[in-house]
Amino acid sequence: MTASAAPEKLPVRIREAIQADIPFVYSSWLHQHSHSAFAAGVAQAAFFANHRRIIDKLISQADVYIACDAADISLMYGFICGEEHEWPLVHYMYVKKKFRNFGIGRMLLEELGWTPKK
Repeated sequence: MTASAAPEKLPVRIREAIQADIPFVYSSWLHQHSHSAFAAGVAQAAFFANHRRIIDKLISQADVYIACDAADISLMYGFICGEEHEWPLVHYMYVKKKFRNFGIGRMLLEELGWTPKK
C-alpha cells in the first residue's frame, strides 16, 4: 500500500469479549505498557505483577469489546476496555500494528458510545 492509497476494506466485527479473549487482552496491554515511559525504571517482575492487578480491576468493572474478523472471531484485530458515561471513558485501546489505518480504532470507540459530537 502506498502512502496515498486508501486502505483495503477489512471484514470487521465488533463483539463483547468472551473468556477466551482475556489472554489476548492481558498480553497486549501488558506488553505495550512494559515498553512505555510509564514503566521505565520499574523492575519487570514488579511491573507485571502490579499492573496485572490494575487490569484485573478495570476489566471486571468495565466493558471490553473485541474487533475481530467477521467470519472468524478467533482472528482478533484489537480491543477496547472502557466505560460509557456522558462520554466514553477509555481505560485502554489496542489495535495490532498490521491492522491499523483500517478504521478499527474508530469502530471500537463507537461501540463504547463515542460519536464525533461527543
